[in-house]
Amino acid sequence: MNADQTTRRFTLQSASQGIRVEIGTFGARLLSLWVPDRHGMMEDVLLGYERLSDYRQDNAHFGAIAGPWANRIAAGSFALDEQQIQLECNEDGINHLHGGSQGTGMRDWSLVSYDPDAPSPSVRLACRLDKDSTGYPADIQIELEYRLERDFELHLRYWAKVSQRCPLNLTSHPYFSLTPTLPGLDQHHFCIHAAQVLIPDEHSIPVRTVEVAGTALDLQAAVTIHERLEQLPGELELMGGFDHCYLPEGEGYRVMAEVQSDNGRRLRFFSDQPALQFYTGNGLDHAHGKGGRHYFPHDGFCLEAQCRPNQVNTELAEAVIYSPRRSYQQHSCYDFTPAAPNGR
Repeated sequence: MNADQTTRRFTLQSASQGIRVEIGTFGARLLSLWVPDRHGMMEDVLLGYERLSDYRQDNAHFGAIAGPWANRIAAGSFALDEQQIQLECNEDGINHLHGGSQGTGMRDWSLVSYDPDAPSPSVRLACRLDKDSTGYPADIQIELEYRLERDFELHLRYWAKVSQRCPLNLTSHPYFSLTPTLPGLDQHHFCIHAAQVLIPDEHSIPVRTVEVAGTALDLQAAVTIHERLEQLPGELELMGGFDHCYLPEGEGYRVMAEVQSDNGRRLRFFSDQPALQFYTGNGLDHAHGKGGRHYFPHDGFCLEAQCRPNQVNTELAEAVIYSPRRSYQQHSCYDFTPAAPNGR
């Protein structure tokens, strides 16, 4: 039986035909997301593959749920309760990235429930990770619900339990293009509600926190970023574009970022997480994608709600350590509610 047969697909359609989303059980991935432009034209705004089997060899994490630790752990190593834990270094032998080769994005999730005909259609998936296969210090049980609300909102709710103390950091990793028939991000306007950002070293590990004001990383007011990407000034050159962790203002569930394209599509991203990784697909290089397209750097962007990269090796480590008495929860939302006419 091939991967196309073993991966199950589930479709959620909002009642007013506002948006339609397709989810696959391999990696609990977002496979497609159809959103109207200002003229009502529906297009799939997610980068990805034509064949389900291609996701099993995917290095870009298209649409995947990344975990148990999304983003990076430096050298794949951290101390916990007087023990040194060594995880797989699956990023060029340097860092542990997105949970490694046995992480959530590379697992077949099981179906918990599917209710496509409810007023708020939903699907819930589950994944169990055994510590003997992942190298993490606990067995981990994760559930994830995708739910459509108010026609244009795709909500993601996560729950996770661990058998003993263990770090967790989960995120969703779709690549968006609100102008899917056009290459690049030229017609996108970005705003991230954060006055501070973490500056990474050459191995993508944060080394300091800076104020964004007056730098190329300042996205507090809506800007078209293609000129910054083309010029790649100092703050962006090392990463080949944006691959930076922002610290959005406020706490709890709040709007973190807003993106609007010239065709009228708008994405507002909400989450209750402390940080937001903004990535402009710098590593996409001739990836063979949907419709026979080849994806290149900066053909899509990711908004990844999470904690800080490598936080488990910082003074803030205890905040990301969970236990049988403290379970993990997250609530994030991709909101495609159209903007008011002539508004952003």
